[in-house]
Amino acid sequence: MKKHFLATAFAALALVAVPQADAQTSVNTTLSFTMQQRLFLDVDDAALVFPDPTTADLDAGYSQTVSHNVEHRGNVNHIITVAPSTANWNVPVSYPGNKPADDLEWSNDAGTSWNVVSAAVNVGSGLRGGVGLNPDIPVTWRAAVDYSEPAGGYNIVVTYTSTAN
Repeated sequence: MKKHFLATAFAALALVAVPQADAQTSVNTTLSFTMQQRLFLDVDDAALVFPDPTTADLDAGYSQTVSHNVEHRGNVNHIITVAPSTANWNVPVSYPGNKPADDLEWSNDAGTSWNVVSAAVNVGSGLRGGVGLNPDIPVTWRAAVDYSEPAGGYNIVVTYTSTAN
């Protein structure tokens, strides 16, 4: 009887030590995030400097041109505009009047056609997607020059803006 009791006790311990397998269970988990609208805009040279106007430039009425690339991308279709930040150029102290912002012109076709930049104007557009879908937009600038303008430094700030469309 003692052997039978010990055998039963060991069997009971074995049952306790070996867990019984439950039926398989599953749990679903939902992962989520919210993608906000994202637009990227930059230029490859943010401080363009025109060469000093030559006699030929003054005779033609325009300075030599300068260019940079507008880099852009976004997760929405977008347009890129440019506008002067002020109505007039910053001019030398000795300047007798105002040099208007519309003395500045831009082109995105390497100078085949020129556009005045007196208000926000569309210089290009982009598609939803990465860099490959949105090649850089080349923008070329020129400034009207005249013999009546005094010597000194002139500058104007222009602002590029990317807007979803």
